[in-house]
Amino acid sequence: MMCMETNIIGGFVPIFVFILILSSIVLGIVLNIRRKKMLKKFALEHGYNYLSYGNIESIPSLYLDVGHSREAKHVITGDLESNLIKFFDFHSIIGYGKHKRRVSFSVCEIDTRSNLRRFLLLSKKMRFAPGNMYEGFKNGFGREIKLEGDFHKYFKLYVPEDYEIEVFQIFTPDIMATFIDNARDFTFEFVDNKVLIYRTGLVHSREKLEKTHNLVSLLNKNFIPKLSRI
Repeated sequence: MMCMETNIIGGFVPIFVFILILSSIVLGIVLNIRRKKMLKKFALEHGYNYLSYGNIESIPSLYLDVGHSREAKHVITGDLESNLIKFFDFHSIIGYGKHKRRVSFSVCEIDTRSNLRRFLLLSKKMRFAPGNMYEGFKNGFGREIKLEGDFHKYFKLYVPEDYEIEVFQIFTPDIMATFIDNARDFTFEFVDNKVLIYRTGLVHSREKLEKTHNLVSLLNKNFIPKLSRI
C-alpha cells in the first residue's frame, strides 16, 4: 500500500514541476508585455521614439564590451534640450558552458558637445562589477582618486594619470552634491562625446524610469554644459 502511494506521489512530481515551469514562462511573457507597454507609453508621452531592438555602438565602453552575445533591447531615443539621449536594456553572457551567466542592466546614453578622456565614476551601491574589468581599468587607464568631502563614501572615481586637473574642474562642490543627492544608485562612464549611465538590473516601474529621466534632465542642465568647456 505504501509502495503504491509512493508511486502515485512520484508520478505527480514531474507534473508539478512541469506546471511550475510553464507558469513561470507564462508569467515572464505577461510581465514582458506589460513592461513593453509601459516603455512605449513613456516614450510617447515624452516625444521619444521606441524600438524593440537596437545596435550596440562601437564606442570604447568598458561596460558595453563585457561578455559575449551582447544585445540592446527596448531602445528609447530622443532629444532632450538639443542633446541626443538613449535609454536601453543591455544583455550579455559572461563565460561559457556550465559557468556562463547572463548579465542585464539599464543604460542611458547622453551625447554631449565634448571630447572627454575615458574615466569612470563607480557607485558603491552598484552590484554589477566584473572584477577583471575594474582591475583592467585601474591598471590600464588610471587610478582611483578621492575628491573632497564625503564624495568618496558614495563613489569611486578612476581617472587617467594626466587627467586629474580636468576632473577636479568637472566635479566642483555643487556638482558633487548633485551626484550624492540624486545619483548614488548609478555608475557613470565618460568617454569621447558620451556620458553613459548604468543601473543594476532592468527598470520595471514607471516610477524608476521617471527617476532616471529626471536625473538625466538635471544633469543636462547643470552638469553636461560643464563638460563642453573642458
